Amino acid sequence: MSSSSVSDDYKSLLMCIRSDGTLDIAQALATLDDDGDEGQVEEPSLFPCITPEGRLDVANFFRQQAQISLLELSSLKEAGLIDNGSAPTHSNTDVRVRPFVQRNSRSMLFEVWDGDLRREATPFDSNWWKMYIEHPMLNVPKFHRCFRRRFRMPYDQFIQFVSDSQVNKWFPRWSKHNSKAPIELLILGGFRYLGRGWTFDDLEESTMISAEVHRNYFHSFIAVGANILYPLYVAAPTTMEECEAHMHEFRLAGFNGAIGSTDATHIAIERCVYRLRNNHLGPKQHLTARTFNLTVNHRRRILSTTVGYPGRWNDKTVVLFDPFVRGIYEGLF
Repeated sequence: MSSSSVSDDYKSLLMCIRSDGTLDIAQALATLDDDGDEGQVEEPSLFPCITPEGRLDVANFFRQQAQISLLELSSLKEAGLIDNGSAPTHSNTDVRVRPFVQRNSRSMLFEVWDGDLRREATPFDSNWWKMYIEHPMLNVPKFHRCFRRRFRMPYDQFIQFVSDSQVNKWFPRWSKHNSKAPIELLILGGFRYLGRGWTFDDLEESTMISAEVHRNYFHSFIAVGANILYPLYVAAPTTMEECEAHMHEFRLAGFNGAIGSTDATHIAIERCVYRLRNNHLGPKQHLTARTFNLTVNHRRRILSTTVGYPGRWNDKTVVLFDPFVRGIYEGLF
């Protein structure tokens, strides 16, 4: 590093650095175009050291310069890019933040009239929002029948589910502070997808929320059902007092001591791995499926279920792996 004195007629591109650490491009170009005898630019390689944000990369500049004058050091110090030990400051070495890119605002294929202007439709303009959230017809019995048929649950349980999800923060990514998609419509979309086998594109058409948002949300929706709701609502009786609550209907039918009915059900799965296809092709359907053994009482409440097994397994095989049925047979309950 040179310690020679700096003459008054010496010009440097570092003199074009502003106090905030950015480069004054206009002044730098004027300095480069000045070919008189009053000054001479000795470091034309300064521009490769400029970051996309317009700041000077001091570490890169030090690597490219064989000698650095006192004028250059003083210019960097005044700009706050180096400290008294000639080391880059923390503000200059921070991790570069990726600039925010605004998404395409015209994502919906539907527009509505707002006064004399047409604007892009939002989820609050959808039929689902107006029918089930904003103006539900709670005093009409047909509304409750249709809602239960369409979403496989009563309307009051849906409202309770929405309230619990907000209080317990089950879906923080889609809270009102982090997402423009109303959580009520996302929850309705999850129930309709499960209840009637809709596609995410169908949900976009009904809620004005993109199919990709519904797809991402559905993963969290299933996780909440498996990890939170399942142990809360699917509980096998373990004491005689708990068993008594499920025996009434069976006693009336003459089945004293029975607490439930057990059978296997098949759930079709798509895109099954080819090498496992034969194991998942059952005798009752041509689709690949997983089979689950369920135990329910006469009020259609699920008391126990197994994990999924290959669809080719019959009931006599699956029941051997049912811990609830085997527990009754072995006297554990």
